[in-house]
Amino acid sequence: MKMRFNSYFSILLLLFLLSFPCVISDSIWSTCNNASTYTEGSTYSSNIHRVITDLVRNTPQSSGFNTSSFGQSPNKVYGLLQCTGNISAEKCSTCSRQANKTLRVYCPNDIGGRVWMDDCFLRYENYNFISTLVTQISVLSDWRDVTSNVKNFGFTTSSLLFNLSNQAYNPANNLFAVGKANYSPSEQVYGLVQCWRDLSIPDCRECLLTARQAVENCCSTSRGNKAVSGSCTVRYEIYPFYDSGEESPHPTISTPPSPEVPSLPKTTSETKSNKKFSKFLPIILGLGGGIIIAVVIFLIVIRKKIRAAILGIAETVLNHHG
Repeated sequence: MKMRFNSYFSILLLLFLLSFPCVISDSIWSTCNNASTYTEGSTYSSNIHRVITDLVRNTPQSSGFNTSSFGQSPNKVYGLLQCTGNISAEKCSTCSRQANKTLRVYCPNDIGGRVWMDDCFLRYENYNFISTLVTQISVLSDWRDVTSNVKNFGFTTSSLLFNLSNQAYNPANNLFAVGKANYSPSEQVYGLVQCWRDLSIPDCRECLLTARQAVENCCSTSRGNKAVSGSCTVRYEIYPFYDSGEESPHPTISTPPSPEVPSLPKTTSETKSNKKFSKFLPIILGLGGGIIIAVVIFLIVIRKKIRAAILGIAETVLNHHG
């Protein structure tokens, strides 16, 4: 009886949680090294502070990308800061400072961590990860699907991200491209692809391919998706989420080759992740629908139990009188 109740409760809890879609806008996503922690005031702590301070101060003036390292093993710290595309130095500086604060909240005293903001990415570790491809991808999705021109939406989005990736491979574009395309006469989808500038062109190609495939395999009809890794990011939305000044010349939408098979992923030392979202927005309709479904299932279960109990009592009474 107790096991059955736990099963019913788990189902209801799952339905309730599914009613809260993850919203990409202003999203923050972080992972922590989790291998070990450091003590405040230690040599490693001082080295982290020096590396991140150097990144936050110099990256906005270095075209939005910089790496830094300081110290001697085993207390040496490596860091990387990448701002999105060609945003202004002011925006890059603001995002860099916020990323530093956010990482301290999400990964306090952790020997390594990463944080993805809307306009920048910050990472530090106790090992040299610079120019090393990370193939592990996480997808942050708006689980609400588009409701019109669904088939053409998926095709257009896939083609847009494919063409933007081809633009990003050009070293002159700093491994970055944004653009938009119409999936109906009056509706557009906006896309962004970017590799961190420490990557080689072949590694950037593999990272973006893996990210695009992760989006397509997960939720290609969602109104928005953001695939992130420690080396690149791919994002699309049905609204403008980047500065219009960043937009690349509109590419001619061409069909991506099918299937597009990547080479085998490189082996990377990925530690356990501590993933957290900073913002969740409950959608009233989704929440209401989830609760209604949960309540209906609950009532059905209760009704069956009451009916079974009544039948059991009736049977007992009949047997007694018989």
